[in-house]
Amino acid sequence: MALVDGEDPEFAGGSYVFTQRYVHDLRGWARVPVKEQERIIGRRKRDSQALSDQAKPPTAHISRVVMEEHGRELEILRHSFPYARASEAGLFFIAYTRDLDIPEKMLARMMGAGGDGLHDRLMEFSRAVSGATFFAPSLKVLKSLGARR
Repeated sequence: MALVDGEDPEFAGGSYVFTQRYVHDLRGWARVPVKEQERIIGRRKRDSQALSDQAKPPTAHISRVVMEEHGRELEILRHSFPYARASEAGLFFIAYTRDLDIPEKMLARMMGAGGDGLHDRLMEFSRAVSGATFFAPSLKVLKSLGARR
């Protein structure tokens, strides 16, 4: 899921690293009733259980970022780090993937550019303020670069 393999043999064992920092409107979020918050996220607040497919709207965060192609889920390894300081609160998001198209497709669906006219309702309370993409090579590649000196 996160490591490049045979699709790009020269970079096998490495991973693309996609980052974004989001700032949240926590005051606005606090005004939303819990049941509606759950519909926006796609999970119950008390135990984080996913809502049923019938209860989860297509604009729920989970509905926008969990995608399938050719019968297989497009997977990434995700890490989310909440942060807060006096002036703002938000989330620093890191994804590791073998294919940079996956987070791009997820972002497009979140922002309403996925071709179905829908957007991720969570984006009404959170905005991306920065992001970057990196490639983390495998240890084998790093060792080979050091041996060339």
